[in-house]
Amino acid sequence: MSSRQRASSRRRNPIIVLACCLLVILIVVIALILIFIHKERTSAKGTTKNLDVIMVNRCREYVKKHESPGSYDCEEIKKRFLNSVIGKDPCNITMNDYDLFIEAARQNISCNKFLFWSKTKEFTHYVSNNSKPINGSKCFMTLEDSLVGYMMDGLKWCSRVALTLCSAQQGSCAAHAYRRRSHSLPPSLIILEAD
Repeated sequence: MSSRQRASSRRRNPIIVLACCLLVILIVVIALILIFIHKERTSAKGTTKNLDVIMVNRCREYVKKHESPGSYDCEEIKKRFLNSVIGKDPCNITMNDYDLFIEAARQNISCNKFLFWSKTKEFTHYVSNNSKPINGSKCFMTLEDSLVGYMMDGLKWCSRVALTLCSAQQGSCAAHAYRRRSHSLPPSLIILEAD
């Protein structure tokens, strides 16, 4: 190797090292930004802003797409939901407190069709959306395919003894009772879970 080639090689090495360092720094910065955004989305406490409006709009969307118009009274469903949590101690709300809400949104769904998931949302929805229909209806459904699941997906709520819902600065216990209520379903359901 000539002295000219060695000098040229020495000049390229620092440029390559610098480019690699900048790339690593860029990747770390992007990862930190994504972690921060995820924490912001998942750590917000309190009730989703405009929860009642979102619920009614989602209910109407669902009914328009999946049911015959007039088959559900979306305002009544919202009212029953709010009555199940407002004015109650958030840590003393029970599964039974949601019964009138669940009853107002009751659907007739065949046994052995529901897929429940934990940490496998994308896969479960893929299975649900890509299974071959039987008699024109989906072979499998996720909770979000039901009226209650569609209305409440991604929403947060909590109660307090005062006659209002909690703000974002306050804690929550009420959602846990609903989760327990939604898990007390027939044992004939298919459950997918990942670690």
